[in-house]
Amino acid sequence: MPPAIDGVLRSHGVDPKQFAVWFGPKLGHYRGMAAAAAARATASEDLAMLRGLASVGEAGSTLLSTTGPAGRADEELFLEAHAAGVDWHALRARLVQDLMTLRVVASRAAAKRESAPAQKPGAKLLARRDELLLSVYQRLRGPATGAKPMKAAVAYALIEQIMILCQVEVGRENAIEKAIKKARTKGKNRRD
Repeated sequence: MPPAIDGVLRSHGVDPKQFAVWFGPKLGHYRGMAAAAAARATASEDLAMLRGLASVGEAGSTLLSTTGPAGRADEELFLEAHAAGVDWHALRARLVQDLMTLRVVASRAAAKRESAPAQKPGAKLLARRDELLLSVYQRLRGPATGAKPMKAAVAYALIEQIMILCQVEVGRENAIEKAIKKARTKGKNRRD
């Protein structure tokens, strides 16, 4: 956590060391989720991958299910497989079956992906951020800080300072209060 948080916490009667021990893992978990969300493929990328797999399955099974890819090529594949101790005809039969299965599975998954309602980008991450904010709010408002509980308005302002110093996006005015209320209504009201 940034060193500047110590002074901010002390000015509100919160022990920075106790807070860091409690908050550090929570912030790390949130940042890990944010990094994973940033690396996640988009819906269109997912769909393109599924369609590509279906296409590979169809093309591969078609090529292998004929009497041979092309005269000499089939003979060369047979000889190379034999030299490696592999039964080419059995391998080809398994590959044809597996590639046909891949085509069916990937086509079905692509169809489901196409018909699925569009998800708002970052919705899960926002829910996790809201849970983080609620957790900090409960910590500041509860007896766990070792000081007397803070008033809600003071806690909201302190949370905003903490999140800004930790580079967690909090959004516009009153966003923290709204996020905490949203997290509460989703049944995420648990004490940490």
